[in-house]
Amino acid sequence: MRKVVVVALALVWSVLSLVRISAAAPPLIKVFVLKPNPKFGPCAQRFSTVPLGSEATVAEGPLNDTLTLRLANFKPGLAFDLFTIQFHVGIWFNNPADATACGFTGTTPFNGEHNAGPNAMITVPSATTGLGPLCLNPSTTPGKCNP
Repeated sequence: MRKVVVVALALVWSVLSLVRISAAAPPLIKVFVLKPNPKFGPCAQRFSTVPLGSEATVAEGPLNDTLTLRLANFKPGLAFDLFTIQFHVGIWFNNPADATACGFTGTTPFNGEHNAGPNAMITVPSATTGLGPLCLNPSTTPGKCNP
């Protein structure tokens, strides 16, 4: 009889745990786009008559968030570096030479070697909060993001 009670209690505990997990709020998901840099974006375009396209999706996780980035009409073979800066997402040409046809000279520090090219695409601030789209919980204080 004692074994039956212990097994029954374990079963009830398991069911309650599952109910608690399923009753948790679903992960926050945000979808946004990156805008091409008007000066250097054309150097990334595969077809000059088709604009660069992007869709970014952020899913909030219990410990880490997940960013999925879909790009369209980029030249094959180009390498880019993805950076996040103050709640914004941007992609930079990894090789500065890939943007010289668009007038770029020099380097930027946005790759592991600190010699990347210019920004090709980046997010724009929200019109209501002034923050980038990676701020999933804007504060009521302008320009601030809650953790």
